[in-house]
Amino acid sequence: MSPSPLGLGVIGFGSMGQTLRVLKDVPDLRFDLRAVCSLDPEKLRQRAEQAGVPYWTTDYRELLARSDVDVVAVFSPDHLHAEHSLAAVAAGKHVVCGKPAGVTLDEVHEIVKQVRQKGVKFLAAYTMRHDQLVSAAKKLLDDGDLGQLIALEGHYIHDMRDTYDNTPWRLQVPQDMMFGGCMHILDILRFFGGDVDWVQAIANQGHMTPTYPIADNFYINLKFQSGAIGRVSGLYGIVHPPVSMHEFHLYGTKASVVSELGNMQMRV
Repeated sequence: MSPSPLGLGVIGFGSMGQTLRVLKDVPDLRFDLRAVCSLDPEKLRQRAEQAGVPYWTTDYRELLARSDVDVVAVFSPDHLHAEHSLAAVAAGKHVVCGKPAGVTLDEVHEIVKQVRQKGVKFLAAYTMRHDQLVSAAKKLLDDGDLGQLIALEGHYIHDMRDTYDNTPWRLQVPQDMMFGGCMHILDILRFFGGDVDWVQAIANQGHMTPTYPIADNFYINLKFQSGAIGRVSGLYGIVHPPVSMHEFHLYGTKASVVSELGNMQMRV
């Protein structure tokens, strides 16, 4: 007899949170989407009705008070992740939080402390490591087909001007693109390369969006505990070049991999 599905509530039912709708017809799904929260009441009502969600609210505290919600998925803007996650933990809910878990080290330390005290589960969701091409490359590595990794690199290159127009909070807060972008590729390289011994980074401000006030272009060098070296390019204040938005390369002692995630192509 299969266990009863978990009741899921979503804080931030916008472009990211709505992706949960596509799972509703998956056989043997282990959760029911029971409550959603977002700030625009009319858009939220329409989205909840389209997704068949029985309860919606513009106040996340009302969602957290529901006894039929066991797990809370946090897909709000980055700077609200810690506030919403900590409130969910305090309400005794398990939490799946889109990256980053917090935007300061103090916020992350507090989440770890409260999760341990309450005895709930917390998952920081790094979705790109579950991409089909990432999984395929990881199997090649785990099966020994690439040999020992010598070097790893990847990039996330994205002219953000249209995105700022569609999600103005990224300018108003502003969103730190180290968290908003670089972390995706950093996580992929750690997925392949393991723990990192040291990090070196440089950054500048592209000024492509005059109202974006902080650095938005990054080069990050890595030295893994295994001895492999790595680098990440995160460029967001640029004119997009004719390359895939997301890409990673693995260089091993037996073979190398080039993977273009945006184009769903991998070459060995």
